[in-house]
Amino acid sequence: DAVGTPLGLLMGMFFTYVGIGRVWSILTVYATSLGASAATAGATISAFGASRLIVSVPAGMISERLGRIRVMLTGLLLVSGASFIALAVHDMTALLACLMLQGVGSACYGTAALSAVTDRGTPATRVRDMAAYQTATQIGLSVGPGLGGLSAQLWGYGAPFACQGALALIAGLAVMREEANAAAPKDADGQPVFKLSLNDFIIKAWAAALKRVPAANAVWAQDRILRFQQADIGVAVALDGGLITPVIRNADSKSVTAVSAEMRDLAARARDKKLKPAEYQGGASA
Repeated sequence: DAVGTPLGLLMGMFFTYVGIGRVWSILTVYATSLGASAATAGATISAFGASRLIVSVPAGMISERLGRIRVMLTGLLLVSGASFIALAVHDMTALLACLMLQGVGSACYGTAALSAVTDRGTPATRVRDMAAYQTATQIGLSVGPGLGGLSAQLWGYGAPFACQGALALIAGLAVMREEANAAAPKDADGQPVFKLSLNDFIIKAWAAALKRVPAANAVWAQDRILRFQQADIGVAVALDGGLITPVIRNADSKSVTAVSAEMRDLAARARDKKLKPAEYQGGASA
């Protein structure tokens, strides 16, 4: 079939539900530690589900007007923001508010993502795509609780919320990658002129972060700190017998597609042992 399963959307769904599962695993215990009764602790999960129930249908209607991607990204930002806010709560009212906000975000993402999967399918592939969507969701919910309990035991009750916030941001990158690749122009043979990876977005975001926080764009040189004006990012490439880190110069000033093309070229020449020393020496970060 000409239309493949939208892997970026499925990755986003998987990461989102791994995060949800991580939080659910410790939610009632965490609520009890804040002084909640058993009934109130149980209501925390109900708050999440109720907000999802209320918002799901409006989220689908809004995605028809504003576009699936906008609604998905808005939902993931809500989930991530509420998760990070939950790290600092000290009472049940604030925790319930965070969980309701997470439910709203989850409804926005889940409904819009399901609609997008349906939109991009064909009658021949739709059942397969729906099955893949449900599989990604169920695997995420199955894996998440175990990881959430382990992280809470190691680092405290805030760890699952921090992980959920980070996973929602990763899901957002997966969605943006899917959208960019779907919109890529085609060459004379009908093939996309570029295909972005999550790594390309991470390189670009990393470079932008170094420019926004100049103190981080530095290295220790034995007796002094060297600070850099540009964001040169080294990226590890596996070779037979070791690694090499070609450097993308001025990554902050380049588009994601330019970063992607340069990374593919550097990686290919690294594996062929054709890199020049200047292409793998230096770099402020790797």
